[in-house]
Parts: sequence; C-alpha cells; structure tokens
Amino acid sequence: MGNATPSSTDQLWIKPGGKDCGIVIDHQPTLPWFQSMSTYSHNKQSAHYVVKDKTAVGNQDVFYVIGTGMIYSQGLYLGSDSTLKYDIKSLENPLDKILQLRGVSYLLKSGSGDSNNQRHNGLIAQEVESIIPEAVNTMHNGIKAISYSDLTAMLIESVKAQNESIKDNLRQLEEAKEEIKKLNELLSSCCNSENKFSTTKPTARKATLFQNMPNPFNEKTEIRYFIPDKFNSAFIKVYSINGHEIKSLPLESAGEGNIHIAASSLSPGTYVYHLIVDGEQIDSKLMTIISQ
Repeated sequence: MGNATPSSTDQLWIKPGGKDCGIVIDHQPTLPWFQSMSTYSHNKQSAHYVVKDKTAVGNQDVFYVIGTGMIYSQGLYLGSDSTLKYDIKSLENPLDKILQLRGVSYLLKSGSGDSNNQRHNGLIAQEVESIIPEAVNTMHNGIKAISYSDLTAMLIESVKAQNESIKDNLRQLEEAKEEIKKLNELLSSCCNSENKFSTTKPTARKATLFQNMPNPFNEKTEIRYFIPDKFNSAFIKVYSINGHEIKSLPLESAGEGNIHIAASSLSPGTYVYHLIVDGEQIDSKLMTIISQ
C-alpha cells in the first residue's frame, strides 16, 4: 500500500509490491472526469470487482467486472417507479422508428475491450441517434453508448401497433367474405333469369368453372376450368359488379386448364367472372381483390 504517485499526492494505491496494478482511491474533484476509485490490471480476463455468494457451494461469483469491461450479473433491475417520473407521454410512431433501425453483426477493434475476437450483434449508436436520439448518450471521451432499455419500450409499442394493423386487416377480410356471401346469394337468385349473371345452362353441363383460389386476394389468383373435347370457342370473361366487361381471356385447349389474374391488373373490389363455351354462358363466380 502506498500513496506516492508522480501526478498527485491525493491518491491512495492498494497494489501488490512493485506492480503497477491494483486499486486507486483518488481525490481530484476539479477534474472534468473525476474518478473516485479505479482498478488497474495487466490481464484483460481478470476480474476487477467481484461479489461472491458465501451461502453457495464454492463461494459462487454472482457479480463481476472483468478487464475487458464485460459485466456479469444474475439479474438487473432499473429504477422505473412512477414516483420517479414526470411529463409522461405515449410514444409517437414507434413502429416507423423501429423499422428504420439496422441490426448488425460486428467485431470489436483492438483495444476496445474484446480479446477473444468474438462476433457481436447490436446496433450502431450514430445510426440510432439520428432516429431515436434519446436512446443515445455521448460519454466524456466522445464514445457514444446506447440505452437498449429505451429501445425495449419502442419494441413493445411497435408490437402493439402491428397487432392493431393485423386486427384491422382481419376485419377487412371478414367484411370482404360477408360481401362475397351476399353477392353469391344475389347470383343464386338470378339463376333462372336470362341476363349475363345466369349460372349453369343445360346445353353445356359438362363444362365446369371452379372458384378462384385464393379469394379474396391481393397479389394474384388462379381460376381453374374444364372444357369438353368438342368445342369451337371458349372464354373466361370478367365483369365489374355493375355488369361492365373488363377482361376477355380466350381458352385454347380442351380438358382441365387454369389462368392467373394479377391483382395489379384490376382495382380493389368485387368482380364476376364467367365461363363461356360456344357462345353459351356455363357458370359464373365472384372474386374479390383487397388492398395490399
């Protein structure tokens, strides 16, 4: 133990004989980065501060800080009581901010505290600062640090926002299904009429039109059909719900076949499509396009 140092007489050193390592208790409150107690070691993997559990077998280490700056603990609680806070506000647009963050894999440079050349996963403080500045702090030496606990609150609210979006999409899907059900009932009531929404004609029962899959859809859908061997012409025609022809797709060969329709080729909404063989309308189905 000694207190003589080249730079100050207000330091107390606790160290092994002749070695420049150990504990320094300092008293220089006028310095911009005042350190009241420091530890020094020549071995990065040695523990600078250790808490042992004397009740455990083998005096288990339950908390320690090693020379690389790594901290080991069996748990961590951060003060978060409501009585410690004021001006509490809900987070604004958390999902938009989280989607802008970039997760990376990286190695620490020599001298940054990692002697094992081990890869890490995390974020870049400068990138986070431009999106969520309150989660980044600049230390006395200019190095930036991230408060990952601040990002946890963002993630919680982002999951909640995304869940609301999913629920809204499911609601729209249920509404679309209900609309299809009502329109199918409307088509069924028109079966015996002579308009273009009539279903199966007795003159061509062997030809078959299947329901498109998937339905509703927002990317593309498949329409399957079957046409008997002897025919002169066949088409699948798509009409708006108001009866305006939108598409006329010729079918070239007999037997089972299919066509695809891209959602981008039509506006969102409900359409009626017909199978027509040799001028006879065989069957009609409904398909619905939903917004992406």
